[in-house]
Amino acid sequence: MELGFYASMIGLWLILGRKFDRLEPLLLPWLGLKVLMFLWQGMPSRLAMLLVLQFLPYFVIGMLFYRIWSGQRRWQHQVPYFATTLGVLALTEARDLFIVGCMLFVLFALVLAGALRFLAVRPLLWFGTISYPLYLVHENIGFVILLKAQTEGLDHWSALVLALGVIVSLAAALHYGVEMPASRWISDWWKARRRLPQV
Repeated sequence: MELGFYASMIGLWLILGRKFDRLEPLLLPWLGLKVLMFLWQGMPSRLAMLLVLQFLPYFVIGMLFYRIWSGQRRWQHQVPYFATTLGVLALTEARDLFIVGCMLFVLFALVLAGALRFLAVRPLLWFGTISYPLYLVHENIGFVILLKAQTEGLDHWSALVLALGVIVSLAAALHYGVEMPASRWISDWWKARRRLPQV
């Protein structure tokens, strides 16, 4: 799923180039493919996974809010796209997943309004920095540790503490040892690439 997301983002980047002002209109046909997947039960699953159609509306909500947060768009520009995205969710998903989309919308709106600043404390901010590697390891490693520990006779809470200790440590190691160096390398490469025509 993550690889499908990266492939889709690279596709968007190749289509848009530096003209990201066209991003929102391009999201509409992509959301249309989500509706097509709902109507056409025979859509190839690999195509749906490559285009991250299952989770697409949630990614779109994030992108639309990012554009407001970064100052590239105003609320009034994004309202039709928010309405379309939530409409696609209401049409194609069960009620609970539509409610999740609405909650995500409200949560991001509260963040933009500054209503959640009280959450900006060091421990939570640190967990935010390691959140992506934590997301990557929590299921495939965390659940395995949890289940194995319980089969070995550990009680539920001890197994949970053990699993949390391992996955948080592993996520921190991945963040500081892989994610940050890779991010710096990509950033340096991109800056050097953008300077090349001027040399």
